[in-house]
Formats: sequence, C-alpha cells, structure tokens
Amino acid sequence: MTLDNETAVLSFINAEATHWEGKPASIASAAHLLNGGTANYVWKVQFDNSDCVVVKFFPPFVRARPVVPFAQGRSALEHTALQLIQQHCKQNAGERLWSAPKPLFYDSGMHVLVMEHVSGEGLYDLLKQPGAVSSCSASEQAVAGAQTVAADSDNDVAWIAKTVMQFLIEIASLSPTPEQISAFHTSPLIGTMNAMFSRIPNLASERYGLAPEVVNEWLARAADNESSIDSRQKLLFGDLWPNSLMVDLKRKHLYVVDWELARTGHAGVDFTQFVANLVLMERAKSFDAVAVKALRIALLDEWRVWVKANPESTRFYYRESFLKRMLQLSQYYQEEISDLKAAVAAHSQVESNAEPRKRAGVLIPLVVDHENDSIHVILTRRSFSLRTHPGEVALPGGRMDETDADISATALREAWEEIGLHPSHVRIVSTHESAISLHKLVVTPVCGIILDSVLQKSSAEESSSAITTTTTTSPSTVKHDQILQTMTLNESEVESAFAVPLSFFLDPQRHRDSLYKMALWYLWGAYAFDFTDHRGKTYFIWGLTAKVLVKFAASACREDTETDLVAKTLSMLQLNKDEVESAFAVPLQFFLSAKHHEKQEFVKNDGGIGVWRAHRFLFRGYSIFGLTAHFLVEFAVVATGKLPEFAMISQMERPQI
Repeated sequence: MTLDNETAVLSFINAEATHWEGKPASIASAAHLLNGGTANYVWKVQFDNSDCVVVKFFPPFVRARPVVPFAQGRSALEHTALQLIQQHCKQNAGERLWSAPKPLFYDSGMHVLVMEHVSGEGLYDLLKQPGAVSSCSASEQAVAGAQTVAADSDNDVAWIAKTVMQFLIEIASLSPTPEQISAFHTSPLIGTMNAMFSRIPNLASERYGLAPEVVNEWLARAADNESSIDSRQKLLFGDLWPNSLMVDLKRKHLYVVDWELARTGHAGVDFTQFVANLVLMERAKSFDAVAVKALRIALLDEWRVWVKANPESTRFYYRESFLKRMLQLSQYYQEEISDLKAAVAAHSQVESNAEPRKRAGVLIPLVVDHENDSIHVILTRRSFSLRTHPGEVALPGGRMDETDADISATALREAWEEIGLHPSHVRIVSTHESAISLHKLVVTPVCGIILDSVLQKSSAEESSSAITTTTTTSPSTVKHDQILQTMTLNESEVESAFAVPLSFFLDPQRHRDSLYKMALWYLWGAYAFDFTDHRGKTYFIWGLTAKVLVKFAASACREDTETDLVAKTLSMLQLNKDEVESAFAVPLQFFLSAKHHEKQEFVKNDGGIGVWRAHRFLFRGYSIFGLTAHFLVEFAVVATGKLPEFAMISQMERPQI
C-alpha cells in the first residue's frame, strides 16, 4: 500500500494492525497533506473526536521528483532518533525549551511512522510574515526611547536563538547505544548527500566564477573533521534548517521535526547549515529580512558564548563547513535572490588570495569477483627508500600534473606508473569527497573497477625499464590474485601490492581508533587496521588511506534493500549534461505488467501498407517506447523466466532490415 492519497491513509489508520497505546477510540475521518519537505508524504489525520496525529509515509523515491530513488531505510532512522529524544526529554523534564514529536506507532514493512501532532507553525513560514517573529530586544527598545520596554523573554528572536543552541548542545551530549550509533553512522543517505556535495565545485565554478581549486580545498577541509573520531559517537540532526522547527510562540517552545537524516557527526554541521539558510533567506525577496538578520546575529552571539566556554570546539572548520552548505543551498534560492552571485561572493573569501594547495588524486582500484561474490581493493606498500611516508600502505596515486585533464586522469596515470595498471583496463565509476593530507595536499579519491581485460594484456605491456613483476609460487584461481600477478611494480616507488576485501574496513573486530599527537595542543584521530594476507605478510593500514577506505566501504558495502542499492548507484553516476538530462531506475518486473503498457503504432515509411507496432510504457512521467522498450521486455522475460501480461509483438510487426 502506498499512502499517497487520503483514502489509503484513512484505511491504514483505521486498520486493526495499527492499534497503538493511546490511540483514539473514534474513527479517523479526514486526512490533509501537510506542506513542508518534498521527500515524503506527511499527513495530518483527524479523528471524529477531534484528536489529531501526523502520519509520515517514506516512499522509495523523492515525492517531489518520483524519478529520483530515495532509500526507505530513512524511516527506521527517524523512528530510532525520536525514541532516543523521547527518552532524553523524560530524563530531563522540567521546563524544557525544545522537544520532538512523540512516536506513537511504526510499521517497518510499510515505512510508515505515526507521531503526535504538535502545536505551532514552521519557522520558515513564520519568517515570511512581517512582524510575526519579534526581533527587538529590551536594550534596543530602550535606546529607541520606547515608553514600554519589553523583557528579553518577549523577544522571539532571543529565545529562539538560545533554544536552537541549547538543542545542538543537548543532542551532542546524548549517549546512544552501540546499536543506535552503528545505525546512525551507516545511514543509507550518507552516500546520497556526498554525491550532492561532490557537484559543488562545478556549481561554484560555472554559476559563481569561483576557482575550483579553492572550492576543493574548502570541501576537503570541511570533510576532514565533520566526521572526526571524537564526533563518531555523537548524534547529529543532519538537516537543520528553519522548516525543521515548529515554533509555538505562545508557549515559547520549539518542536524539532523530520529526523530522517540523523547520523553521527559534529554539531558544527547542523549549526553551519542553519546559518547558511539564514544568510540566503536574509537576501531573499519573500522573507522578513529584519527578523532573519536579527535571528542570525543572535544565533552567532549564542555560538560565540559557547565557543568561549568550549575552546576545543575551535578545531572544527566552521567557515569552510558554512561555505560548503551555502553553495549547496544556493541553488534552491535562485528565484528568491535577484543577485545570487553577489550573495555567494560576499561570503566566499576564504584564502581566495592565497595560492591554491597542490592537488593529488588516488585510485581506489576494485576487483569485482561475481563468481566468489566478493569485492577487493588493491593497495600498495610504498618503497622504504622514499623520502616521505616510507614503507606505509597507500592507494595508488600522486600529485596532479598540468598535463592531466582532470583528477581522474591523475589517479589513472599514477596507477599506471606505480603498479603497471593501464588506464584502458580501468572503468572510472565515481569521484569522492576530497580530504587534506598531513602534507597539506588536497587528495581526491577516484573509484575505478579493474576490467577483466587486464587478464589478457599482452606480454609487451609486462616489460618496462626499472620495473619488476610480482610473482607467486603457484597460479591462483582467485580473481584478485590473478590480477595482482599481472601487475608490474615500480621498485623505486612501490615495495609490494596486495588485495583486501572491501568489507574488511567495516569489521569492528579488525579496527581500532588511534590518536596521534600533531602539536602541543592537538591530537589527530585516525582509523587503524592490521591486515595479514594469504602469504602471512602483515600490513598496517591507517591515516588518510584508512579514512578514505572506511568512508567508501560504508557507502558501497552496506547491506541495503534493493531500493537503497538503486539509490546509491544512481547517486554515484556523473551525467554528461550535453547528452543526458536525467537518469532513473525502473523495476524490471514493470516491463512485464499490463497496467502501464500500451502498443503504439507507426505508419510504415518504406512504401509498404500498414503499420509497425512497438511497446510503450509510462513510468512516472517518462515515456519508454520503441527499440528501448522492446529490448527491456525481451530481457525481462529471459531474466525472470516469466511471460508478460500482454501479447508480445511478433517478428512481422517489427521493422525489418
């Protein structure tokens, strides 16, 4: 059942299966779709006795754009987060300034969450109403000579800012269970969000004229500590903006809603996203600019007080994190801000006069073995004669040359030079968020799948000056070992190459966190792994290499539902906008169903009599027909072993060569 209409919602709520403690005894009689987010169907359901609840249905796609898949695992994250917040609020009762809706019922199979209906109005909508949110403090009124000076408690901006800061402090101090932390840390939406952020450099360059090198450095510095070791046990709301807050102006209380993007991380991520929204709203046409500006200033004042009391918090790159989110959010305010380029430029002066850092690319070379159902990554141990990082485990890669077309070309060239992996034997599938190395290089990971063609490479490719071929004592039948045997290592740079299962980097039994003293006042956290290959050779994998692999494995090896896997795959695609407008996923069984199928007729243009016939399907606004539809029907029959519910088109009905 899909809860995309009132009838379905009322049927679900009134069903016997949805009884919960405290459910109204009367019948649900009306359901109204609420405004707000664009991802889900959120309904206000009213009962005959006037009680109300909120029903949230998480479809396997974005509601506003049904062609975009969206992992339904987000429903479990929101339910878990709301349970955690309810427990926290009970333990810390008293006069609370904020809370979250109480979860009443959760259907994990249907991905439906029923929660209490809270009072108030969204802060986003309130800030569109002139004067709805009072922004004049007692001191400002006194300076203005007001006869009646209001108390600071009557200043909406003041208490809202104070409450938002209190909310950020409190959720960062929560103590989730290991199971909850694991769920938040491996959110199925992390890959989707990273894919969005990966498009920022092009957006910044094409729309705002910002140097991609500088933007890449911002992103690398932001990513470097947004998920640092000391933040991996802390809850992050994940999508804090004014529409996440329901404001009860009479009670002076905030309700925080929409927790589906909850994950682990530093509170600065939520803080900078909220401030970035306010900066853009302040310049937008439809908002009360006075109230928005006052709220931004008040929130920054609250933040400065907190930073002064918590000096260790300055280790977070607030400026870069803010710019990262403002660039991402700016595209949603195009119609609202007349000079969006000037708005972005006014807040993008981060070391813009400094020489951009040197860039480097590393290849994540994957060996996909379908026969053994495994994915391995090829790693190297650097030569012990190298000046920097001698004997350390690394991904193939190095600094970008002027002759490299892009960072992917850098990674491929370096892999060819270091381990003899020719670019023609690698298919690049994704580029990931950059990070900064200890030597201040902006390092961008590029994922590439090693093709089977490498196993048939010519003997001419295996001979080169100053290189040595890796050998094993006997031929291997395991694919990653076979590929290792084809590699030629540059002895001046690489001591050895080996393969590690990608899932290894998600195994808590193999992993340990390590702290390294980088200065008198600074401890740097890093992942660390000990790996022993089949020959008994041991390798220590840590630092940036381990960080890149953990992050990549978390998005690539999660035990997802089919929908989550499709969403993850689509998020990794890089579309050529000159040729492709969009990409979408269709269930294979769709092409066997008669529900959305019709036969389309085309008049013969070869002088013949009659028409050609072709299949035609309508899928969420996309028309799929002709040769493409024919191929898909034929393939669906072969792949599923089932015949379609409609008559297949005969050979005589199809165009002839």
